[in-house]
Amino acid sequence: ITVNRDVVFDLISRTGMATDEDGNQESTLTKRTVYGKEESIGQKEYFSAAATGLKPEKKITVFFGDYADEREAEVCGRVLDIYRTHFRDADERMELYMSEKAGS
Repeated sequence: ITVNRDVVFDLISRTGMATDEDGNQESTLTKRTVYGKEESIGQKEYFSAAATGLKPEKKITVFFGDYADEREAEVCGRVLDIYRTHFRDADERMELYMSEKAGS
């Protein structure tokens, strides 16, 4: 299946630790909305990721300045891990490869 569509999604940062009213420690979540293009995951990427136990779900390309080393993204209501990135010199875009969150 070939995918090539515009998408609006959130990049998620987890910073610091805070204690809630029950004494539980939680990381502070920050979400930033960015625009990108969802593209097809190639066969080589799919099998390389599968060999390490990952199931690639999405590949979204964003302008490199919009990405700040976040490790999670929320796309269409689903939180996904960003397991790999690749910078494309030719068009100054960052490819974000995403899989289902561990333990989901």
